[in-house]
Amino acid sequence: MTRVAERASAESKRANVQMARRLWEGISGADLYALRELFSSKLEWTSHGRSPLAGHYSGPDAALELMARSGELVDELSANVVEMYASESGAVVRYRVQASRGPLHLDTEHLLILEIDDEEITGIVTVPVDQYANDRFFAMQ
Repeated sequence: MTRVAERASAESKRANVQMARRLWEGISGADLYALRELFSSKLEWTSHGRSPLAGHYSGPDAALELMARSGELVDELSANVVEMYASESGAVVRYRVQASRGPLHLDTEHLLILEIDDEEITGIVTVPVDQYANDRFFAMQ
């Protein structure tokens, strides 16, 4: 790889980790305007598992609805970044979720995998590290 290509790659990675930080700030602050600015109009979001939140969501409105629903299904929720990684085409946010709902408690890590194209988030995949614990916690009785 030439120095020019290496520099371009490093710049792209820096820009993508900045996008990931802006996304996390928007999520943490429930800033719908900031989130909508980051999302491509063709955003595709996949949430893995068998919980009521699992599925495929198309478009910014569906993504914002998913985030709202996740907050409605818990009594208390905190999510904190553990670390972020970036590549030329996206970023990964590893974060820890702690939540409670009635007598149930969840304490597990998740991955937020971002596809970024032309300074917009075009794809998001959420993956709980402990899928079984996440599904048990969100299972509706």
